[in-house]
Amino acid sequence: MGRRASSQVNRSTCTRAVNAELQTESKPQSRADPSVEEEVVVVGGGIAGLSTALALHRMGIKSLVLESAPGPRDSGAAIALWRNAWRALDVLGVGEKLRHDYILLDRVQLCTKKGKVVREFGLDEVKGGPHEYRGVHRSALLKVLASELPEGTVRYGTSVQQVLPLDGGQGTELILGGGERLSAKVVIGCDGTKSAVARHLALPQPNYAGYSAIRGVANFPNGHNQKSAVRQIWGAGVRAGTYPMNRTDVYWFTVFNSPEEEPCPSCGRHGTEAAGAGLGRGWGGDILNIIRATPAEATTRSDIRDRWTLPKPVGGQSTWGRGSVTVAGDAAHPMTPNLGQGGCAALEDAVVLARELAKAKVSNDTKTSQNGHRADKSTSLDPQAVEDVLRRYERERIPRAAKLTVQSWVYGTLLQIGFPPVTFARDNVVVPYLFQPDHWLDHTLYDCGELPTS
Repeated sequence: MGRRASSQVNRSTCTRAVNAELQTESKPQSRADPSVEEEVVVVGGGIAGLSTALALHRMGIKSLVLESAPGPRDSGAAIALWRNAWRALDVLGVGEKLRHDYILLDRVQLCTKKGKVVREFGLDEVKGGPHEYRGVHRSALLKVLASELPEGTVRYGTSVQQVLPLDGGQGTELILGGGERLSAKVVIGCDGTKSAVARHLALPQPNYAGYSAIRGVANFPNGHNQKSAVRQIWGAGVRAGTYPMNRTDVYWFTVFNSPEEEPCPSCGRHGTEAAGAGLGRGWGGDILNIIRATPAEATTRSDIRDRWTLPKPVGGQSTWGRGSVTVAGDAAHPMTPNLGQGGCAALEDAVVLARELAKAKVSNDTKTSQNGHRADKSTSLDPQAVEDVLRRYERERIPRAAKLTVQSWVYGTLLQIGFPPVTFARDNVVVPYLFQPDHWLDHTLYDCGELPTS
């Protein structure tokens, strides 16, 4: 743990420097124009952004999603969706649209790098069941979420350059690429680990965890022979894993200790070759064959990062937002992938945030339109209530996200140890004889709650 202690000093030093820089950057001149064009602007059209927009739509709150990509995202490999994520998807009304396309995984195999299974158990042996775990294509999840949104909700090819408070503190102005200005009563940053909204809020930059990951989805047109099991393969300072997604696709990943590098959004064939080379010779099982069966476009690499926002003692302040601005998903709580909870937590955020924002709704008086007919009642947000409900959302979500982030970091740190005596003890004593799966999935038992119907 000496390396971590040293990195923690660097983390603290860098965080102070980044905070000082961001605090300066985050105090621009407020704009004098008090007009508010949008109720809610969601920055980012990934899982967090689209699920938040859909949750708001279910609550009768109109939103506009700004996505910098030129069109719907179709990159990325797969996302692990555990029981807590499926709860949120069911609340959003899209769970059944995904379930029938993906295998229900029911077992876990913990293996040495030679492929020897040293511990195997069924998810029905883990307390808190029944458990639901499926691996889903990221692009499929995004497509389902987007399909439920009203036409015109997502505006593609639109980047956010600056976030500015309006005078009086009620509303926020966004300066978009090309200089266009857009104002809103609420701004929600769902724009990932490099979030422009998080920079405005002076949130610390995510910290590098000391290892990188290459992920991919292998395709077997004639079908594969994988069982409905999550397979974890542990080496020394490097590990891998696989699980089947459907009849033809198998998800895999490798995680390896490495110096920090600039992540590439898509590794292509280079990433596939690097994953195989990173595992090296002597790895048993069919992990290398699965990697080699992966199309170039189905591979991604990323440096693993997280940010700890810990709950403060009673009377203290611990927040992700300020005024009418908040964040969700990776923009709020980037975490290592060791628990498979990043996307699951983003779906939870969406439900909790929409439920809180609904408490700030007010009904506008019915008005008579120009042709003499009565116009339908519409709902809007009370600017004076917005700040309170956003802070309530943050107070509910910060403890949950902090626990996941720290637990995931601890798990990953232990698994990335490369010291041979430690890995020998792990593979021959700890895992086969001491490890008990009873509480292995306690973190997935969280219930995000429902969205009220009125």
